[in-house]
Amino acid sequence: MNKNIDRSSGFPYISIIRERQPKERLMPYYKGTYYDSKAAVVRAMFADGSMTTSPEDKKRVAKELGMTVQTVHATIVKLMKKTLAPKTVAKFVKPPQVKRPVKTTQTVATGNRFETIQLIRDKFDECYEIAKAKGKDLPKIDIRFDLKGTCGGQFCTKYGHRYFRINVELAHANIDDYLSQTVPHEFAHYVQRMDDMKSFGRSKPHGYEWKMIMIQYFGLSPDRCHNYDTNEIKKRRRGSQIYKCGCQTFVFGPVKHQNAQRGSRYSCRKCRETLVWAKDV
Repeated sequence: MNKNIDRSSGFPYISIIRERQPKERLMPYYKGTYYDSKAAVVRAMFADGSMTTSPEDKKRVAKELGMTVQTVHATIVKLMKKTLAPKTVAKFVKPPQVKRPVKTTQTVATGNRFETIQLIRDKFDECYEIAKAKGKDLPKIDIRFDLKGTCGGQFCTKYGHRYFRINVELAHANIDDYLSQTVPHEFAHYVQRMDDMKSFGRSKPHGYEWKMIMIQYFGLSPDRCHNYDTNEIKKRRRGSQIYKCGCQTFVFGPVKHQNAQRGSRYSCRKCRETLVWAKDV
């Protein structure tokens, strides 16, 4: 103890100098190993398969380690970003090597469009059964067949209502690929959204969580877009014009067509030829 006198005020004051003793650090213990942090324990449990990405496992681990569900979710997402990065093979998940063939011609469905709609409904029922086998007993939602244009399908959430939107025209023309890829694609968005609500988070629409669902549930390659032939649909758009080169055909919208008529030049990336309006050919 040091006793000093403040000469300016005349009052004595006491300053006590104490040496701080280092506190014993409680290190988390898991399966015979001490870890530096609780996040390291979560990574170890996720790596050896003791927990999955389900909300129930996240709540269980958070309760055992004294963490929040949001922290556990963030730790798993960070680990998944490292393991599922491009050109990197995941250490704890071996995704199947699924190679989608390049579509050169359309697969035309036999029968009328009512049969196509029934096939799509049956495929959604099959997806519900797959999710139920994985521990996700999801409520069935509406399927609307009112989608137009070049979009293959959508999962929508509006004013608390969830539903699927299906493009019947594209589905009827590409029924095989539509049932095997597009329907599971949209159903994976539904599973992802329900998981986000339980874990109080919001993941990216085509992020790592959606990719994991496509791989683990359906064994499919997590492709973001379809490769259907949509030239006939684009031709029917109001004001669309056809432009040609030496190797293929292009569809210009009204704005791009006006720019071409005013002097703008567009060329093909393959043959490098200038595109010419089909009316002048």
